[in-house]
Amino acid sequence: MKVYIRKIMKHDITHEVSLTAYVYYEFFDGRDSVSFQINGEGSIYDVTFNNATDLRFGGDFKTMCRLLEVRIGDFLHITHNGDGMYSIRVERANEASASKYYPFFTGTRRHLIATIANGVVSTQYIR
Repeated sequence: MKVYIRKIMKHDITHEVSLTAYVYYEFFDGRDSVSFQINGEGSIYDVTFNNATDLRFGGDFKTMCRLLEVRIGDFLHITHNGDGMYSIRVERANEASASKYYPFFTGTRRHLIATIANGVVSTQYIR
């Protein structure tokens, strides 16, 4: 399964959550807007992409983060379910330290696109 994992930093809590152009084009297919579900079930949230100074998640993205009670150091796991539909879940910082992807988030790295299958992480993009 292909996943985008985003580590939450202090700025993400107080401002919009940023993403890189690579993530926007390669993971979100350069779409103007996409739909999300929290944990793959329930309500559908519309997420847009803002590009005033740099790319940021807009629309209902911060609403989802509040519902997930996202905190500094947490990791957002976003999976592509097909045709503009994505699922988001949060993994707490203390849980993530035991994961296979955790070592990729050294220093200020906060973006990872990878395929995770049978506990093996194959990275496509790290930044």
